[in-house]
Amino acid sequence: MLENVRADIRAAREQNIGADKLDQRLRVFFQPGTLAVLSYRFSHWMRSIRMPVLRHLAWFPVMIVRGFTQVLTGVNISSKAQIGAGFVVHTIYGIFIPPVKMGKNCSVQTGVVIGYGVRSIGDGVLIGAGAKIVNPITIGNNVLIAPNSLVTTNVPDNTTVAGVPARISVGRNVSTLTVLGKKDVVRIHSLPNELDARAVAATRQTS
Repeated sequence: MLENVRADIRAAREQNIGADKLDQRLRVFFQPGTLAVLSYRFSHWMRSIRMPVLRHLAWFPVMIVRGFTQVLTGVNISSKAQIGAGFVVHTIYGIFIPPVKMGKNCSVQTGVVIGYGVRSIGDGVLIGAGAKIVNPITIGNNVLIAPNSLVTTNVPDNTTVAGVPARISVGRNVSTLTVLGKKDVVRIHSLPNELDARAVAATRQTS
């Protein structure tokens, strides 16, 4: 759990906090999005306790922490969800994540709802504000889901989807980490560069 928490904090410092070093060291722990992620990590870890008596006793503090965090942030993440390291809640309120498997370095924004039955979400997925994912589908790696999209079908790796229902808008020639401004442009395949520039600019404007 601690490795995941450290990765979550590093990602939150890069995405949610400015360049000021003091803010990065201290303010990140008071960000509502960080509190929501830490609450999930704690609840998920408590669920892994094997001793029945200790596990039942532990649920009382877990319910207090979960309830307080949900009221404060408006973020509901199931303790049964399996979320990889580097998870970030970029902006809070109206977020629901059921028992689903998510990969590493994923980021969600306000109003994101993932429906029950979604099979899995890959690594490096950025889900924009107000997006909804429903049906028993799979989201690939390095996927950008545009704000207010409704995703109802499988999404392949290295794509950007947008619309209601969501369709593949452009292929992706850069990684999600680049879209988030976390590293220089990293080419994935040989799609035209101008498409990637438009995708990156549009996403940064909505975040």
